[in-house]
Amino acid sequence: MALSLDLAPALLAMAPVIVPAVHGVCRRLRHAVSSSSSASIVRARQEAIGTHLMRIEGYSRIDMMLPVGESIVSGKFHAGGHDWQLTYYPHGIGGIINPMVSANVSLVQGAFMTSSEVAKAALRVSILDRSGDPAFSCVVAPRVYRYPSCWGEGSPMGHLVTAKELRRSLPQLVDKDDCLHVRCDVAVLKVAMESRGMWWMRQLLKST
Repeated sequence: MALSLDLAPALLAMAPVIVPAVHGVCRRLRHAVSSSSSASIVRARQEAIGTHLMRIEGYSRIDMMLPVGESIVSGKFHAGGHDWQLTYYPHGIGGIINPMVSANVSLVQGAFMTSSEVAKAALRVSILDRSGDPAFSCVVAPRVYRYPSCWGEGSPMGHLVTAKELRRSLPQLVDKDDCLHVRCDVAVLKVAMESRGMWWMRQLLKST
């Protein structure tokens, strides 16, 4: 189910994570090319943000029935030229004593996808209250996601809140039909390299 609303709040909330990470990528790539005899220019930009709203019906029953490690998977949604899927764990993937509600995204096969695909992305997952405002949120820093691999590289799971606290808060979260809404914002990043000669050529064309 697509969500049509102003994405400025999501962009602002994700900026402290995305911007330093992009700068870090640029610094590492610049260091790599400066040690060789040739030179390159590195440019990083946010390519697109995709937003998806997952509606989980009968959440109170699901919360009681699903054990740790079991998940709910959203429908497919599009962001930055890729197809994604949100996986939501009501009781996390581990930690029997104090399980955390967790979430992650993965690349899924689309109509024009090749046999393998790579994307760099950051994400923000929010559990919404009855008014549609974020009640609990987590941000996962930019990392590389691969298809057909299930997860991104380097422990990309986002932890929103303890399952116990979420259960206490359910009366303020689920609607009259016992539905919980989970929003996911995926920001896809793109890093491009070009030779110094091409960079100077672009600057020359801009000034003419």
